[in-house]
Order: sequence, then structure tokens, then C-alpha cells
Amino acid sequence: MVFLAGLISLAFLPWLAELTLFRKTILLLAWWVLIPLSIPLVIGESKIALAEVLLLFWIVIPVWRGVPGSFGKVLKHPVSILLAIEITIFFLSTLTSSMTAVSAKRAVLHNMFIVGAYFLFVPIFMETRNILKMGYLFSIGLIPVLIAGFTFMARFHFNSEVAPAATRPFFADHTEFGAFTAILFPFLFISWKYSRHLSLHLHLWQKLLVTVSLVGVIFSFSRAVWLSAAAAGVLYILILLGMRFRHLLIALLISGTILYQYSEPLYQVVLQNEANSSKQEVLEQLKSVGNVKTDVSNLERINRWKSAIRMFEEKPLFGFGPGTYQFQYAPFQELRDKTVISTNFGDAGNAHNEYLMYLSETGIFGFLTFISLCLYLTWLGFHLFRKGRTKATQYLALGILLGLTTLFIHSLFNSFLETDKIGLTFYLFSAGLVALDINNRHENVDQSIHLKRTEE
Repeated sequence: MVFLAGLISLAFLPWLAELTLFRKTILLLAWWVLIPLSIPLVIGESKIALAEVLLLFWIVIPVWRGVPGSFGKVLKHPVSILLAIEITIFFLSTLTSSMTAVSAKRAVLHNMFIVGAYFLFVPIFMETRNILKMGYLFSIGLIPVLIAGFTFMARFHFNSEVAPAATRPFFADHTEFGAFTAILFPFLFISWKYSRHLSLHLHLWQKLLVTVSLVGVIFSFSRAVWLSAAAAGVLYILILLGMRFRHLLIALLISGTILYQYSEPLYQVVLQNEANSSKQEVLEQLKSVGNVKTDVSNLERINRWKSAIRMFEEKPLFGFGPGTYQFQYAPFQELRDKTVISTNFGDAGNAHNEYLMYLSETGIFGFLTFISLCLYLTWLGFHLFRKGRTKATQYLALGILLGLTTLFIHSLFNSFLETDKIGLTFYLFSAGLVALDINNRHENVDQSIHLKRTEE
């Protein structure tokens, strides 16, 4: 797949070189618009998204002159160090993989995401307005998808049962589409609400983009998307009320302890829930999240989660290898956990949990690295909102933090980081947060130098 992308890139290299020299900004802005519009290209038995082909351009020819000169600051950042560790773990896990070719393909694509969408874009986002441009252009690219989806669903009177097919071929299904819009919505909402602090004067345009992303979240008809968006909303309120990162960490630890201590009584209560996710009513669908008795979707998720844990127990250090879960989990299913939609043919997707995917495919080292990355990004968002030297830094950090929060919550129910839409967005948002942090540190240094000179 990546080899084919390389050939396509080389074919367009002369044109790209000319465009890179004279139209760098146009190329960059077009890529952000095309990410939500990217359609998989099928070549033989391989698939590669257009956004992934364009990603190679950034790696082959950096589109920003300031990229090389900024690498020193980028490489020293804790997020960069964690991602470098992750790249190393993916390499080691590929060497010990149960399916070397599959893992090599997955590892190359994963590392390409990190290099192309994170390392090369942190310097670009040091010009803060580029972070805003990215969010706005993402949502502009989302408008045609939303129109196509609405047109499709209108033919079926907006029946939620046809939602999975409504956003194709741009998104694999409604859940991936909803996850993408859920990441965008908090970012766009914060940039609109606090636009006066960001020196923005496009209120009508901002309202349109916020509305587009909100409609996408609502009409995704995805329980995981709704819950993740609601969680980001709750976190936003708590932050405004003064919540700090340590408070969040303590709350999570206490909640986890209570769930563990009272797991059996809580399980008996949950068994009384027979709400059905296939029903049209929104409240019924939300209640069905806790139905582990009759809801087939929930039961199959539990089956996949247990399979991932059993895979980890067999290969705890480096896992079965990147990209191997769907081909290896079948023997780890137990008869009592199987559902009517279970399969033993390796064609039923992933573990439906990003954290357990890391655990089963890259072992304990990959799992801990990814958890550390998520926690550090969350801490960084809190820190920049509280300690940012400018209002722009504070509110952009808050928007990115809330957007990433939707993904972290959604990752409990689905695994989308391997897709171009969600994977690229995750690393681009991470790059934006790190760029804000580097700029904020630089401002602190400048202020210290100024104070020292004043004292002298």
C-alpha cells in the first residue's frame, strides 16, 4: 500500500516541486480540506486514501521553510519523546510479530502519520493562526459530506438504521464520521465563543461551521459519539468552575476504585437494562449503552475486549504485532462470549477499544506509552489554559483539549487511529498543542530576559 503511494508521489513529484516552491500555502490548505473528503483508492488488493498519498508529500518535500530550523525545539518536547518511543516500540513489535508483513505495513503507515502529521506540523503551527485555519478547513471539507449524507438519509425519512451507509464513500461508516465531527465541534465552538480573544471577526462564518459540526454529531446516530461529545461538554463546565488536571486524575482514580469494589452489585443492576440500540428513540439508544444482557452490539464489544486481554496474556511484552488483531483474535474467543455476529474468519474488524488494541498488538510497553501520551496531552491542555501567556493560547489549548477528550472517550468503544481521518486529526491536534506550548515557553523566556534587563 505504502509502496503504491510512493509511486504515485514520485509520479507527481515534478509538479509538486513547482507547486511547493510557489504555492506552498495553497497546497497546505487544500490538504486540510481534502482530509474529510478523502476517498480510498483501490489498486489491486490494496487500498490507500488520497490523504495518505498527499501525506507523503510533506515527508518528501517539507512545505514550510521554517520546518528544518525548528526541529531542535520539537524533538526535545515530551510529546515528541513519547512518540519517538512509540515508533521504536512499533518497530520492535513488528520484529516479533505473528504476521510480519501485516505489521510492517501497519507500522510504516502509523509512523508516517506521526512524522508527517506531527513532527512536520509543529513548526507550521507555531504560527498560531494556522491552527485555526486547519479547524476551519476541516469543517469546510465536511460540508459536502454532510450534504451527501443528508440527501441519502432523506430518501429513507432519516431512519437511523441507514446511517452507517449515509457518509460513504468518504467515511467507512457513521461512527467514524461522528468521531471526526465530535473532535471538531468543541474546537470550533471555543474559537467562536472566544473569537474576540483570537482576533477573529468572522462571526457569521464561524456560526455556520459550528452548526455544521454540531449537526454532524447529532445525525451520526452513534451512541459513542454522543457520549464523547457530552463528556467534553461536562469537562468544559468543570474547567470553567476551576477543575485542575490533578482533580480530574483523582476523580478518575476514585471512580475506578468504586467500580472495581462494587463491580458485582453494579453488574446485577446493569443486567436489568434491556434498552435496545436499534430503536429510533434517542433516549432509548443512550440507555442501551448499559445493556450487556440483550444488546448484540454491546455483547460483541465485550467479546472483542476479552479476546484482546487474552491475547495480551499470551504475548504481554510486544503483543502480536501492529495490525494483527483482526487476524489473530478468533481463537481467543470463548463460546460463552460469542454472539450472533461473531466470526472466526478474521474479517470483523478491530477490538473496538483503542487502548486494548495497543495492549494486544504492541504489548504492555506500547499500551503504557499510549496511555502516557494521552495523559500528558490532557495535562498540557489544562496547563496551557491556566498558564498561557496570551488569551489566544489559553482558548486554543482549551479547544484542542476538549476535541482530544472526545477522542479519548470514544476510544473506549472504537478504534479509529489507524484510519486517515481520525489518525491524522489526532496527530495534527497534538502538533497544535505542542506548538502552543513551545511558543508559550519562548514567551516566558523572553519575559524573564526583559525583567532581568529591567532590574539591571
